[in-house]
Amino acid sequence: KRYRPAYFFTLAWLVLIIGNLTRMAMASGSLPASFLTEWSVLIGSVIEVVLLSLALADKVRLTEKSAFESIEGLNVELHKQHEAVVHLNTNLERMVEEQTREIKSILKHIQIGIMIVGRQDLRITETHSESVKTLFHTDKVASSDVLELLFKDAQATKEARSMVKTVLENSLGELDFNFETNSHLLPTEMTFRFDNESRILQLDWNPVVDKDHRVEKMLVSIKDVTALKKLQAEAAEKSKELEYIGEILEVTPKQFGIFMNSAQRFLADNRRLLRANYHYSKEILKILFINMHTVKGSARALGLSHLTPLMHDAEQQLASCLEDVTKWDRDALLQDCQKIQGLLDIYQDLNQVKLGRSVGDSLALSLDFVERIRNFLRMTEEEGLPMMKQKARSLKESIEELTFVRAETVFREVLSNAEMLARDLQKESPHITIEDGGIHLSSEAQELIRNTFIHIIRNSMDHGIESAAERLAAGKSKEGHIFVKLEVKDDSLYVTYHDDGRGLNLRAIQQIAVDRGIIKAQQKNSLEEIAYLIFEPGFSTAQSITDISGRGVGMNAVKDYIEAKQGSTSIRLHTADKVVNPEYVPFEFVIRLYHNMSIQKSA
Repeated sequence: KRYRPAYFFTLAWLVLIIGNLTRMAMASGSLPASFLTEWSVLIGSVIEVVLLSLALADKVRLTEKSAFESIEGLNVELHKQHEAVVHLNTNLERMVEEQTREIKSILKHIQIGIMIVGRQDLRITETHSESVKTLFHTDKVASSDVLELLFKDAQATKEARSMVKTVLENSLGELDFNFETNSHLLPTEMTFRFDNESRILQLDWNPVVDKDHRVEKMLVSIKDVTALKKLQAEAAEKSKELEYIGEILEVTPKQFGIFMNSAQRFLADNRRLLRANYHYSKEILKILFINMHTVKGSARALGLSHLTPLMHDAEQQLASCLEDVTKWDRDALLQDCQKIQGLLDIYQDLNQVKLGRSVGDSLALSLDFVERIRNFLRMTEEEGLPMMKQKARSLKESIEELTFVRAETVFREVLSNAEMLARDLQKESPHITIEDGGIHLSSEAQELIRNTFIHIIRNSMDHGIESAAERLAAGKSKEGHIFVKLEVKDDSLYVTYHDDGRGLNLRAIQQIAVDRGIIKAQQKNSLEEIAYLIFEPGFSTAQSITDISGRGVGMNAVKDYIEAKQGSTSIRLHTADKVVNPEYVPFEFVIRLYHNMSIQKSA
């Protein structure tokens, strides 16, 4: 490989070999004895040593030369590295200065408040955005106490301030696990009052952690979300408004108008009674409860789902007052009425202003006033001058056209609620048969029918008509059947109602009445007397209270409403009918009203 010390090494061993071969040749007689042959081995050895020394010297020189060349190369590389480091340092200073300018520019112009809380007395460091000053209406942020800054103008309790202080003190300087465990206790949204203006600020807390996972500082970002919250509230209000409108559109203008007029009257009656009675009165409470229960039933039947729970809560409050005199709170009950009135006004406004719907055939005049006009015209028709009789008859007929509606139309409208109740109770929608004999009902009778039959239908669907499986097992059709018949006799209007459900469980009714102390255990009562117990206040055979039934108010309300109009209610038991279930007896309701609530035309 042309390595010079190797040449010296090879030549040295050749000289030694030659010297030894010469000595051996002399000893064998091949060469004559002489100075060279005698000392050939020694001479070869000396020359070998000299050559090996030269080889070693040359090896050292070559090594030294290679070392110097390496050192020179390292020096050159070191010089290059030094120049690179100097260049990097120069650029680093420029980059740090540039990034510092950028960060300062960001902190100056960013619309989000950014500040860092240090461990020392929970003070804010020099690093913070200018927006913090704007958000908190202050000129001094650096070195300020973060608790003083946050809670000076905040609408927050002392407990909230104490909680923030505790979480920060227990997190700063500790492992980040402490912050993760307690971060949910820090406020994420606070309301502030600045110069008679409320602002909502959103807070975001993030720990600054070192290599040992200890929290060195706390980074807090603040954003003004007042406008966003306002937009969200407006969007929620619009969404709620659309839901209200959707419910209203599911009801005909006439039905909606009738409901609103009835609900407003019942609610006004409740407010009047509450304002007139400062002290507890069970009789007054009973009227309040029946009125509220009736309006709730009508609202639910029309699918006004936002109104129903509000009325259910008011009904619950009245129920608790009936059960416990100590819970009587007239002001709270008036507030419930006010809440319901507010929601009714919203429905009314949306119906008339947003949808532009009128009540339809409803009159602006009171029903009592219209009835008085009709009676006057009837008297004029019967006893007036011949010339006035014809005009009175014509005018009376016109008023009757406006105020009297065919009974079948009214009952179809009211009984349509049975379909919704059947769906809620997971039963089949019943068939409905109405025989009205051409009878038309006055406005007063229409309102009475609506207010009473809302309870009768609910009772019928919940307690009377069975589920499809029960009916099929009893040999009936899976759908129930409801029958209504109207007839005029003995100067009275009779409304007969029954269904083909299971009937009345008279044994259970009697036992419940005994348990509640309504009748005595040893008392002998006829079947009709036992049946009439369902009209007792609070009487119910339901196992639990639901938003459909269970309070024992419905049938008592029916009786009270009918009797308030000088009518009467009765139960007719069908004991002679074929018995499907021996524990139950089929029956029908018979409601008697004054004849002047109706007129009869040809069917």
